[in-house]
Amino acid sequence: ARTRPWSRTWSPAEAARAFGGAVEGAEVAWPDGVWALVVRGPAGPRRFTYDEAHRRLAAILGWDALPSPAERVEATAEGWRATGSGWGHRVGLCLAD
Repeated sequence: ARTRPWSRTWSPAEAARAFGGAVEGAEVAWPDGVWALVVRGPAGPRRFTYDEAHRRLAAILGWDALPSPAERVEATAEGWRATGSGWGHRVGLCLAD
């Protein structure tokens, strides 16, 4: 099925509120074949599963802040940009047009 590309930007303040402190770096990792968001801050790196990252971001920015596991997270002038693809159903099957 076709997928829909998406992009979301989190400001430094929004990312700090979501992840409990200043975000100095963020990246997608696949330890043991499971998606994770690794957030680096003054206290060191912390790893969040998709469900945990989604829950934390949704509390600050709404449910659509991370519609599906991101393929990439990178620093931008505006803060942090997550990009990925999918329809946000979170079941691994894109059945909608």
